Amino acid sequence: MKRQMMLMGMLIIATTELSLAQFYLGAKVGTISNDVQADIYIDAVNNSPKGLSTAVYGIISEYQFHENISVVSELLKSRKGFVIDESTTIDIGFADIPVGGNITTSINYVESPLLLKGIIGNEVIQAYAVAGPSLGYATSARLQPTATLLIPYNLPAIDINLSNGTYNRWDVAGVVGAGGQVKVRPGKIFADVRYQHSFSDIVSSPSIELGLKNRGLQVSAGYAYNF
Repeated sequence: MKRQMMLMGMLIIATTELSLAQFYLGAKVGTISNDVQADIYIDAVNNSPKGLSTAVYGIISEYQFHENISVVSELLKSRKGFVIDESTTIDIGFADIPVGGNITTSINYVESPLLLKGIIGNEVIQAYAVAGPSLGYATSARLQPTATLLIPYNLPAIDINLSNGTYNRWDVAGVVGAGGQVKVRPGKIFADVRYQHSFSDIVSSPSIELGLKNRGLQVSAGYAYNF
């Protein structure tokens, strides 16, 4: 009898939790200020690699199974990379002439973060924190050389063959962030700031051991519809 009562109680609790669960589907857009971490630097280059600032956008789904906890899954399109700059100036007596150039490596990714979300606040305005892994796949990439002689000008871009083994197409990263959301029936508006740090090297060739890894801040906002 006690066992039956316990099972009945668990069933009631589970049914109540499911009735309170909410599912959201929406879209987001924002920017990534991407930097790179390098274990070593190229001796022939005076300056360390620099990051890029680009757009990020995609769709999100959220399953809120508790008043204060939900799971967020996203499918995002982003661009990351780095710039190697080698520039100087020539003193001609009455002026300094900028001379040099840089090479921008930009890689397009499809990313899928899976995040645990903690929520606090009232029924209208809430704050939240997110954390979890993200898996990305490089779909295309290119090199953009730029030369400078008084003024910068772009040289012809070079498409990168990502299947040649030099670049690592998979990008495994960790994500942490915080944000806020406002319930606007029948959904909500949200915005957050995240830090993402990759554990995978951008360059995977054994002959080129730079230890370059993506990292950076993402600022985004969007709307999610409550089904």
